[in-house]
Amino acid sequence: MFAYGTAILTILEIGAAAHWYELILPVVCSVMAIFVSFKCWQRSREIDPTSFWPKDWWPEDRLEQISFLSDMVITIGYLAIVVIVAILDLNPAYQLYAALGFLFLSNSVTFTAFFPILKETQEKPTNEHWLPWAIWTAAYAVLTVSTALAPREAGDSLTSLLFYPASNTILHGLVGWLARPAAQTLYRAKLVAAE
Repeated sequence: MFAYGTAILTILEIGAAAHWYELILPVVCSVMAIFVSFKCWQRSREIDPTSFWPKDWWPEDRLEQISFLSDMVITIGYLAIVVIVAILDLNPAYQLYAALGFLFLSNSVTFTAFFPILKETQEKPTNEHWLPWAIWTAAYAVLTVSTALAPREAGDSLTSLLFYPASNTILHGLVGWLARPAAQTLYRAKLVAAE
């Protein structure tokens, strides 16, 4: 789900005329998410070679299902706009406006995708390690600042391009905060006290 979501975000960023340095982090995240997904699929095939696709590929959590379906609808909508602009030979600005609109929608879906991991990390902070989340938070914070400071032509929409790194800075930071060493120590102390 994250592989698909990050890939469509990257495609939308490209369609929204993001600068090359604004695309570095989304491209890296997309490529790595696709790589991890491939490795998971490969491992699943090793465990059960009779099944091409893992039996549990569909998310169980309702919010994750909605998020995944939303990403698919956004993809179909964006592709439809690209085809309509090409077939009807419309002004390419329509495609740019569509990319910006779908980018905003896709970023909104990111929040629902993060709810399950936020909830799980809050309930059991030892499931995550704070350091990778801190690194991602720092990377997204740098991207937020560079996007905000990037030179724009008149009419370019900063808000749509800024929403991706800013929202991810907050979401990754929250997971890192919930998984911080103090939270893990408190969680372990509660487990010991419960015994």
